[in-house]
Amino acid sequence: MKIVITTFGPHEHFVPYCIRSLDYFWPERPDVIVFSDRGRFSYANKVISPERKWVPMVLDCLRRALSSGLIQADESVILLLEDHIPHAFISDKTIELLSNHLRTRDNTYLNLAGHGPDQPVAMLDDISLHDMEFDWFSSLHPAIWSVGHLLKTLQFATERQQLSPWQFERIRLAGATHYTTGSSVWPSPFGGFLVEGKVNVQALATMTAGPMRSLRRRLLLRLLREVPGRIRRRARKRLSSLPTGQSVR
Repeated sequence: MKIVITTFGPHEHFVPYCIRSLDYFWPERPDVIVFSDRGRFSYANKVISPERKWVPMVLDCLRRALSSGLIQADESVILLLEDHIPHAFISDKTIELLSNHLRTRDNTYLNLAGHGPDQPVAMLDDISLHDMEFDWFSSLHPAIWSVGHLLKTLQFATERQQLSPWQFERIRLAGATHYTTGSSVWPSPFGGFLVEGKVNVQALATMTAGPMRSLRRRLLLRLLREVPGRIRRRARKRLSSLPTGQSVR
């Protein structure tokens, strides 16, 4: 198994925080590989693509990683957007248990964020597994993907011109079964520490341990720069919702 972090040029400065957090919260972690479009960061295991949209970039990087031997076609990866790094400790035993179990089923996809409200299809120790049955079938919240299934899904998305992360999340390959845990086993805030490129304020409260504190300081500075724009957007939204002729008090 490998961990694959995807990022883009404007967010590449978060990569060192990602690596330090994974080192701290998962000392036994697998190797990390970073996919991006620029590569202006110091990390040995990186794969760079000139593609400027998320799906083509990840597909190109995955093909390059397979060609170079960084990733093997018959293994699994934990796919992470850069803002979904953990803020608490990861159980190596739990991840291994889930990964091994996925191979005994369809070897497709297993979401780690705890989206399973229905009857479980399996129990692993105290972790329930469920069919992933909602609109975001290929959710980019942290998940284990078999490399072969990820490759097929990226190829399908490219053929259909569903090139953004949000379009990718709604893809459902014919005949594929996706799974999710019943409760979160990957501690990261829902939506990540960035939401549509802006700081997720709720996420800041989780950044209290280890290297997350320095990331929190950086995000707070970013939030201060965002405040004027946030105020303008709220004002425009309020104005647009007013009946014609009504003033804001």
